[in-house]
Formats: sequence, structure tokens, C-alpha cells
Amino acid sequence: MRLIFALATALLPLYAIAFSPSGLYFAHKEWELACDNTGTCRAAGYGGDRIDGLSASVLLTRQAGASQQVNGQFMLAHADMNDAKERLPAKFKLELWINDTAAGSLEFVKETMVAELSQAQVAALLDALPDHAAVELLRENELWGVVSDTGAAAVFLKMPMAASSRSAASPWLRHCAPARSRMNAKNCLKTRS
Repeated sequence: MRLIFALATALLPLYAIAFSPSGLYFAHKEWELACDNTGTCRAAGYGGDRIDGLSASVLLTRQAGASQQVNGQFMLAHADMNDAKERLPAKFKLELWINDTAAGSLEFVKETMVAELSQAQVAALLDALPDHAAVELLRENELWGVVSDTGAAAVFLKMPMAASSRSAASPWLRHCAPARSRMNAKNCLKTRS
């Protein structure tokens, strides 16, 4: 199994514990989806390529229930994590770029190598990923990580199937039941309040 998968599972809360026959797991290319029996869904995307040993992943989580937001985290991993971490300050910033447009800074914590996304950054990702998206992390104009969009549309299209069997389906999924195209997948992900 790929190293990035093993490292990115640190981002995925132990969904296997809560996973039941009524839950869902789906993987396509560089993306995975795990929905538990409560209706909470987590979509994870991985970097297709390592950059100087670094790889990046993103986790998007939508808790079950009405009016829940999509939250996001980025995680960095390195083939030689201990050596790479020694050279970093306790907190460091990377710039998020989506389709060659700056989407703001991400503050990573050295200990976990995780950064929380703002709601504006999550919205920008949700808007871009179902189409062809270039998602990059840069520091001082140096590329530190890439998250692939390959498989994102398929994962987002699978989300309505996860919610359709639940009476408390979340609003971002419920209106998507007839989704059959990339454009419908894009519309499915927009948070409804």
C-alpha cells in the first residue's frame, strides 16, 4: 500500500470503528470517500506526485445533520519525516493556490504537519475540484505539495448515494440525488444553510 495512503489515514478519523454495513467506502484514483452509519462523510484527496520527498493530502469532512459546514484540513508527509521536521519552525505557513489563483495562507503545525482550512478556502476547493483543478501548496514561490483532482468528481458523485438511505441526510447531499454529471457533482457540494 502506498506510503501516502498510510500517512493520510492519520487525517481520517477512525471511520472503520464506526463503519457499519449501512456505511459507505469508495475509492477512485487519487480520492477516497468514507461515510459512517450516522451520515458523516469524509472525502480525502492525495498528491499524485512527491516533490522532493514531500506529499500532500486534503481531508474534507461534513458532519451529519442539517446546516453542517464542510471542514477541511491539509496534511504534509515526507519520506523521511523526522529529518524534514527538524528543519522547520514550530509553525510555518504555506500558500494555497487553486487553478493559479491565490487562496490564502495555511498555518501548519510542525508536530502534526496539519493545517486547518478557512471556510473560504473550503468553498474554493469545493468549487474547483469537481472540474479540472490544480491544487498546490507553495512556500516562498517553491512548490511544497500538490493534491490531485483525479477521482474527485467520482467521489463527489458517490456522496448522494451515501446520504440517500438516511432520513437525516445532510443538505449538501440531499438535493443531489439525481446527480449524474460533473456539473451536478459541483453543485452538490455547495453548502446549503
